[in-house]
Amino acid sequence: MSTKSVGGSGASALAKRRDARCGSGVEGLDDILAGGLPRDCFYLVQGDPGSGKTTLALQFLLEGLRRGEKVFYITLSETKEELLQVARSHGWSIDKIPILDVSAVEHLLRPETQTTVFHPSEVELTKVSQLLLDKVREVRPKRVAFDSLSEFRLMAETALRYRRQLLTLKHNFAKLKSTVLLLDDRMDKQGVIDPHVLSLAHGVLEMEQLSPDYGTSRRRLRVSKLRTVKFREGYHDYIIATGGLQVFRASPRPNIVASFGTSPFPAESRNWTTCAAEDWIEEQPHLCSVRPAPANLLWCCSTLCKWRRWANAPWYSCSTKRAA
Repeated sequence: MSTKSVGGSGASALAKRRDARCGSGVEGLDDILAGGLPRDCFYLVQGDPGSGKTTLALQFLLEGLRRGEKVFYITLSETKEELLQVARSHGWSIDKIPILDVSAVEHLLRPETQTTVFHPSEVELTKVSQLLLDKVREVRPKRVAFDSLSEFRLMAETALRYRRQLLTLKHNFAKLKSTVLLLDDRMDKQGVIDPHVLSLAHGVLEMEQLSPDYGTSRRRLRVSKLRTVKFREGYHDYIIATGGLQVFRASPRPNIVASFGTSPFPAESRNWTTCAAEDWIEEQPHLCSVRPAPANLLWCCSTLCKWRRWANAPWYSCSTKRAA
């Protein structure tokens, strides 16, 4: 009797913990986040242009729809038509996602509407914030994507005005128990995070797009902050494929080689990577130091290898040797 009680309470606690998390809808990301994002909080998603921030936000909202939650997309940088194009490229339908786009804000920013003695930027920001809050109260969403803070920052002009409006938004979203993704562009190549948002955000996700001298671009992300959660640290490679982002969990130790049979990656990706990398190694032996291994293992290449974007894949180990 007591054993059943203990087992039942343990299962109940686990279910409650899962309910308290907000699934991202991105393959591999929830594993890194130890089950998802804690609900009813502010999160900053900062990344390079083209790193997939909009795609991530749409997947986040679509996952909410799948779970029967109300969602809302606010975009100050794109039109609804542009979002529809992104969705169509992945085979998604976003007809059920309410969208407040830049066209709804434009009429507030026209010179003829600014009949006031206050500074134009203060008037613009106040009007836009009020419009956003009115729409949010109308929809009462459980999930919100805000794209992007860069436009909001430009409207504010001063740091004090910008922070005050962010605090207002945070308090109002907290009252509605909404989980909010704030999308923002990286401020510089060093990846400095906006300090005004950093202190207000419950978590921060950084997305990068790297362009090496040789080969295709490589994308990676890392969780730099997530309060109350023991997440998987470090950089994790990801790709943007048809159907959205796919995140590959980084190995906890470097230079781990595993058999293809235990790889979490799709078989077609493994086969393509194996063949392509082996062909390139064969053509460029002076750039790679290849160590003997069983047929189902791949030991790959130098830092100049054009397949370097798979460097974090857990089924092979990089062995670097430059040409003399």
